[in-house]
Amino acid sequence: VQDRTRNIAQTFELEFRATKRDDEEFGKDILAAPMVASNSFNSIALMSDGTVWTWGDNTYGQLGNNSVTPSSMPVQVRNPISDGYLDGIVKVAQGKYHSVALTSDGKVYTWGHGADGQLGTGNTSDSLIPVAVVTGASTSETEDAQYLTDIVDITAGDDFTAALDNKGLYGCS
Repeated sequence: VQDRTRNIAQTFELEFRATKRDDEEFGKDILAAPMVASNSFNSIALMSDGTVWTWGDNTYGQLGNNSVTPSSMPVQVRNPISDGYLDGIVKVAQGKYHSVALTSDGKVYTWGHGADGQLGTGNTSDSLIPVAVVTGASTSETEDAQYLTDIVDITAGDDFTAALDNKGLYGCS
């Protein structure tokens, strides 16, 4: 697994360098990927500057770029709140057809396939951009939605997402 992850990271860095035009366009040098996760369909990389890049299959929006078009080259994940891109991320995880990101302030975002509730939004809809994970019976459609906070770790499986908070409690969707 470590060799496969290392090869994926090296491939990502080489492909990213080949597509990088200049520092002015990208604003900074983001060639280092301290965390990479992948499955049989797509990959996700957390860059050292806290941004997230994805590539591969995008049938359910798992690349997080507001599209369902697949990409063999890395694309940057959109920010759900503004017109920019997701940043401030400290950890990423990859499910079968969905992706997960943990922010530096303990919030969790998911995107992609949601048919089994794995996005943690209180529904079974897919999402083409990151959405905040809600707590318990709360749903993202209600004005009083309660979102996960104080999360310190995340993981994902084929059809689930799990999070651990700073009190040692965990949740699974």
